[in-house]
Amino acid sequence: MVRGAVEVIGRAFREEGGELEELVRWVD
Repeated sequence: MVRGAVEVIGRAFREEGGELEELVRWVD
């Protein structure tokens, strides 16, 4: 469940610029 959310959020952040990519890594 968490992985799915991280993947979806990661895609959105990548499209925006990847500023929150670090947050995705921390969550994972």
